[in-house]
Amino acid sequence: MRLFVVGCCSMMMAAVFAVPGAQGSVPHTGQTRCYDDSKEIACPAPGEPFYGQDGNYAHLRPPRYVKLDGQGGELPDTATEEDGWTMTRDERTGLVWQIRSADLDFRTYAYSWCDPDATTNGGNEGGCPGTDGFLATLNGERLDPAYGGRSDWRLPTVEEAVSILALDETTGPSFVREFFPFLTGLSYLWTAQTVAGAPELAYKVGVAFPSQKFNVGVAEQDFKVNRYHLLAVAGARPAHDFVANGDGTVTDRGAGLMWSQRYLEGDFTWQEALAAAEAATLAGYDDWRLPSVKEWVSILDYTRSKPAIASVFPDPPSGVGFWTATTYAPGPTSAWYVRGDNATIFPKDKRQLYKVRLVRDIPPSLAVGDVDGNGAVEVGDAVLLLRLLAGLPIPEGTTIYSQAAVDGSGRLGLADIAHIFRLLAGR
Repeated sequence: MRLFVVGCCSMMMAAVFAVPGAQGSVPHTGQTRCYDDSKEIACPAPGEPFYGQDGNYAHLRPPRYVKLDGQGGELPDTATEEDGWTMTRDERTGLVWQIRSADLDFRTYAYSWCDPDATTNGGNEGGCPGTDGFLATLNGERLDPAYGGRSDWRLPTVEEAVSILALDETTGPSFVREFFPFLTGLSYLWTAQTVAGAPELAYKVGVAFPSQKFNVGVAEQDFKVNRYHLLAVAGARPAHDFVANGDGTVTDRGAGLMWSQRYLEGDFTWQEALAAAEAATLAGYDDWRLPSVKEWVSILDYTRSKPAIASVFPDPPSGVGFWTATTYAPGPTSAWYVRGDNATIFPKDKRQLYKVRLVRDIPPSLAVGDVDGNGAVEVGDAVLLLRLLAGLPIPEGTTIYSQAAVDGSGRLGLADIAHIFRLLAGR
């Protein structure tokens, strides 16, 4: 990663001021361990084999969650149902998730996919009644007090459902148990998205059973009449703003990511894909990397088919698969791959050959004081500045964004440290 820096300074507390969505809407996968093509290994250094995987970039947009009570008030991380915990807010995306309900137990009941609205169901309403009844009850007066008085509960998109997966689980895709404990033991969750060109199908997102190890897809297609679980979400959908830069790159100003518009020539094993991405130079940038599975999902367009990718990217040939930087943790001989034509996501043997698309990080709109661009203004930002100004080493892989300067000058200094501590102190 590049180091963007300038400034000078000196000064210390412990709190976090979260900036929902400030660094885009694509959280890290949560995979902090590293793997070769068969087993877990110590995370490699730059230039070493297998460098560039998710474990090497765990500092980028780490997931951040807050527990909420029925009125939307924040609770400590240790809060339980008995303390009134009913919702979880994702500080990275700003989305609010339903956690539990005595009346609507999503752990016990499964539902067919149902959407009677012809403008959103793709031409097939599915197995009604089903998920629509669950949501109607959740949005009704009877349950409003338990869920912040909201009436905008809905099924998540594929991207939203995938955003809260914890892909470091050795039992397969799962959720951060401290904030989504009631999803343990489920198999799949319905999403809101119909399969383009096949309106009898909708997308589901896989959650592996804790006691089993099997290849469950992150995103799969299934018949709407089949029954799966659901988890309701509320809030604005992640914003994406794709701009073709005219130099072979595409910027997603909503997510704070830049992509190669075309994929690299040739086919690669997973190890080769990591190395090719790290070595790539395009449009004057040399900090490209292989995208994570969550980043890949952010450029898929589920309203399209063959290909199911945002139209700003050239259409990939039918059946072409792309590597992600995310290992399939239950079986580290595999990594997650994405099919560009139908947007399904499955683990594939790392020795197989697939395509590579590049990604790099850019700050979309940094909050003042968010020196490391991780979407939160926190004591770590002040510590980074102190190290920088004292001439001490900066942790490997860290990017310091001078654009976060308090006075807009692009020079980081004492005023920025003072601002961070005032913010943390609530002044």
